[in-house]
Amino acid sequence: MKIKIAAAAAALTLALGAGIQLPAQLISVGSGTDIVASAENYNGFDYVSDSGMVRITGYSGNAESITIPAEIDGEPVARFVIQNNTKIKEVTIEDGIGSIGESAFEGCTALETVHIPDSVGSIGWFAFMSCISLKNITIPDRVWSIGNNAFDGCSSLTEINIPAGLWASYFGNNVFRGCKSLKTIIVPSSNPSFSAVDGVLYSKDKKELIIAGGGVEKVNVSKETETIRAEAFKQCLKLSEITLPDGLQSIGNSAFYNCPMLKEITIPKSVTDIGSSLGLYFDTKKAAVLKVEDFVIKCYGRSAAHEYALSKKLNYLLLDAATLKADYTFMYDDKELDPASASVILTDEDDNETELTLDAIGCISDDNLAAGKYTLTMKLKGFPEDSTEIELISDKETNYSAKVYHYGDVNTDAVVDMKDLGLLQQYLANWEVDINEAVADLDSDGEIALRDLATLRQFLARWDIEFN
Repeated sequence: MKIKIAAAAAALTLALGAGIQLPAQLISVGSGTDIVASAENYNGFDYVSDSGMVRITGYSGNAESITIPAEIDGEPVARFVIQNNTKIKEVTIEDGIGSIGESAFEGCTALETVHIPDSVGSIGWFAFMSCISLKNITIPDRVWSIGNNAFDGCSSLTEINIPAGLWASYFGNNVFRGCKSLKTIIVPSSNPSFSAVDGVLYSKDKKELIIAGGGVEKVNVSKETETIRAEAFKQCLKLSEITLPDGLQSIGNSAFYNCPMLKEITIPKSVTDIGSSLGLYFDTKKAAVLKVEDFVIKCYGRSAAHEYALSKKLNYLLLDAATLKADYTFMYDDKELDPASASVILTDEDDNETELTLDAIGCISDDNLAAGKYTLTMKLKGFPEDSTEIELISDKETNYSAKVYHYGDVNTDAVVDMKDLGLLQQYLANWEVDINEAVADLDSDGEIALRDLATLRQFLARWDIEFN
């Protein structure tokens, strides 16, 4: 029987008057005397009474189907929590209960079906978290608030409805995260805040993509969408195809984290902000975060997606790609050269640099460069720096060839010898002679002077000359 505070107080007065010693659990001595109500049980429900209201703290019965009462001994049930129960399969909540509180059914792994009355107005944080067997639930239209992670990890849930009364500001984060079978989200047209298409929940005007059911496999994001919320597709383990619309502006943090089946994503040029974890997934066997194998970002040159792929060292394919084919011929036969050791830099109009590689015979071939204007610069020890302005056009091949002469080859005959020394002497004596001025400036100080003549003489004398 439930202890009533008024009756307990009367009993206390009588007991003290008769000089009878009371049980210690009913009295605590301090600045005053407190009455402590011990836990009671009603039809398998453990509960306590507090200020005329009842709190159900657990269920210790053995039934697989239970009904949560709206009142016990005439006092209303204000809160109930039935956590980590492994036997209960079906729950009916009596009409009159106003809310499903925080962690109310968290970890009830056998729970399959829940009947919620129209009296319920809110569902708290983690209310059904990790209810891995939950299959059937209908949320009444009166519900105006659903807390963070309310259905997180409900891996058997295939369909759920958004109530007509739910407002955006009272819809929590990660509500359906880990619902790996969820493919259908139903939103009535009368809801003021939300809409849904093909298992994906949007804002009413579809400008924001809020969250996707974990069971979605192919998604065409609505053409109105401008923002994909953080963690929107997180743990969508079956997602293999997604189409993003032109006009999309931002992709939130971890929006596509742990989507191991998603091998490629095309990101439009309109996207200016991309959050973390794109192309990453959690490998349960290795207990580590890894890159999705063969993941490719399809994007436009110098876009936010291109920069993201470069910064994260992810594979990418440019949609406006141009092909560059270039070859250098190094004119100097006195020494064996290694063109592959050259530094070749492609610099765009925004001063972004791309490093290219010459092969062993001095050729470059790259078919994944962004269209645009560039400066191509080559540096190799012993040869003057060579820079060329080029323009790459989408879906076209740009060919470029150059001959680069060694320092000191003043007459550009591919040999550095006494003829070059004599020609340089004549030039410095103001004779009208033609020389290759780039290779005649042996100390690279921007001026052809007697110092260069002396350096050339030393070079021909087999001195160990270092050219910049």
